[in-house]
Formats: sequence, C-alpha cells, structure tokens
Amino acid sequence: MNKKKHSEYKKHLETEAGKFRLTPEDLSNLTDLGLMIPAWFIKCVLKPNKIDKWFWKFFDKIERITLSELNSRDKK
Repeated sequence: MNKKKHSEYKKHLETEAGKFRLTPEDLSNLTDLGLMIPAWFIKCVLKPNKIDKWFWKFFDKIERITLSELNSRDKK
C-alpha cells in the first residue's frame, strides 16, 4: 500500500469510527466474548502476532465499564 492510499484508508477509518456507537448489550456481549477466549488462543495466536497486549488493554476497558464491582474494589 502506498503512502497516499494508506492516508486515505486512515481517514476512512477515522470517519467510520466517529459513527460507531456501542449499546449496553454490545458492551455486555464483548465482556462475555472476552471471557470465552481460551488461554491457548491468547498464547498461540494473539501473542505471536503481538496483539495480546492490545487485547488485554481493550478487555480491561470493557470490564471496567460492564463489571462495576471492579471499580468499587479499586476505590477501596
């Protein structure tokens, strides 16, 4: 991908991301999905592709929203 196409693609992603909204059900489903991912998948697929850290950061953000007891435990 050349530089011009890459910049057009990034602009397209930013435009589309601005339209993206999650419902409470979406957030709950993302939490469930994250909990269903087996450890072997993280170890054998995400880690070699270097997206395991991104996954944990993303999952932590979702958990903080959907599992409110985590927030109350952190504040104590």
